[in-house]
Amino acid sequence: MTPATLSTRIAKLEQAVASIMEGTQPQKPAAGGWRKSVGMFDGDAVMKQIIERGTAIRRAEGRKAKRV
Repeated sequence: MTPATLSTRIAKLEQAVASIMEGTQPQKPAAGGWRKSVGMFDGDAVMKQIIERGTAIRRAEGRKAKRV
């Protein structure tokens, strides 16, 4: 392998590593944080089903725990 080819390959590898490292750097938290997500599922039929099923599971587990 010639030195020119090797230096070209190294340059490309360095660019690839730099690109990967940019994607792994910690991001600044979004403005508003978790408060931005409050209410984002209001009126969503699928989310309503998820909440109803989760509530039913918790109630059933609560009744089961009281029997023990």
